[in-house]
This record gives sequence, structure tokens and C-alpha cells, in this order.
Amino acid sequence: MIEVYRDTFTQHEIDGMLKFYRSEAGQAAINKLPTVTQESMARIQGRVNALTPKIMELEKATAAQIKAAGDAPPGAPQPAPPPPEPPRR
Repeated sequence: MIEVYRDTFTQHEIDGMLKFYRSEAGQAAINKLPTVTQESMARIQGRVNALTPKIMELEKATAAQIKAAGDAPPGAPQPAPPPPEPPRR
């Protein structure tokens, strides 16, 4: 593991990180970043869960358009894509 740090950071950078993590702010980061990471992941998962049905709907519509285009005779007009939905807030 030490090789990764040695290959990635200079000694000056390592010294700076050590100074930071030994400081009050660094200790706060060490203590609070796991909570920040956990909360961020929970919020991201919530967004993914909210978007999944729309993604599935778009996938289904796209597959239908591809199939319709494949079933159409050569030179036939392609079906128009559905209009985009306004952004949700």
C-alpha cells in the first residue's frame, strides 16, 4: 500500500497531508467524512431509484422505435420520437 502513495505523491505532499490530518480541521475531516459519504450515497441512491422508472420507460420506447424502423419498408418515413418531457423539480 505504501508503494501506491510513494508512486502518487511527493514527499512534500505527504508532509502536507500529515500536517493537515494532525490539525483540528484534519481531525474533523477524519471524524465527519464517513458520515458525509454515507449521507451522500443515500441521497444518490434515492435519485437513482426515482430515475429508474423513467429510464426503463425510455428504454422501452427506444426499443419500440428501433423495432418499428426495422419493420418499415426501405425508404419509409421513420416514426417521430416522442416530445421531451419538461424537467422535474
